Formats: sequence, structure tokens, C-alpha cells
Amino acid sequence: MRRPRAPATFPLFNFHLVGDLVALIGLSRQEQVFVVGHDWGAIVAWNYAFSGPDRLKRCVNLSVPFLPRKQVCGEQTP
Repeated sequence: MRRPRAPATFPLFNFHLVGDLVALIGLSRQEQVFVVGHDWGAIVAWNYAFSGPDRLKRCVNLSVPFLPRKQVCGEQTP
């Protein structure tokens, strides 16, 4: 069995996932939420937190050290 690999265009893929997360949480009609990310999901959770800290109660990430957006996204940082 082959191990899954990170998408080749992860910085762009990551922002698509953040957009999906914003839409999904928006459907819940909650003003603020707790977000927990693990492994690749931790980067998505951090970018969700950066995109709208007012929508976040707390952000917890596991198994991945914090990396500033520039290191994760390179020159594609919006």
C-alpha cells in the first residue's frame, strides 16, 4: 500500500481547504468555534485562525511546529 503524499500545490490547496472550513463553520451559525488541527490539518487550522481570528474561540494544533505563513506559503502568501 502506498503512503499518501502532500499535494504538489499545497499552499494553494491549503487555502482552498481554509475556504471550505469557513463555509462549513458558517453553516453551523456559531459565532466562534474551537478548531483542532493535526499534522497537515494544523497548517489549515492556523491559516483559518489568521483569516478570521474574530471567528475563533481557540486553536489547538498537534504534531506540527508553528511555521510563519511566509515559510509555509512562500511568495504565494495573499
